[in-house]
Amino acid sequence: MRMKPTVPLYVPGPDALSALREELRLLSGAGVIDILYILDSEGESGFNAIRRRLGRNSSPGLSRALRNLQSSGMVSRRVTGASPPRVYYSLTQKGTESLQLLHSLLQWSNRWNEESPYNVEISIDPGNR
Repeated sequence: MRMKPTVPLYVPGPDALSALREELRLLSGAGVIDILYILDSEGESGFNAIRRRLGRNSSPGLSRALRNLQSSGMVSRRVTGASPPRVYYSLTQKGTESLQLLHSLLQWSNRWNEESPYNVEISIDPGNR
């Protein structure tokens, strides 16, 4: 039996769906969600600090992920004038909002996958955003 939705359905047009697919494609990239969570918990971080937190030695993969996040507007990049120059990454407002959506997806996943070994308790501190 098919249940009726409790809220009116919004059916987006093809352009909106295409944009959504592109954002989901970006978020599903290798290490992307981990990078967003690292920047959220650590704040502005250098490339090597992010790489160490990821526990990977793949600099090209991390560089690609950070470049994609920057071009999408989720992460900002700051280069210092020091010699040698240092590069730091931080979340933008769009990146912070994407994490809020990911928290909601995690709660939804936990609700419908109670037997999953990945079912974890999460809490969002609104004062920490």
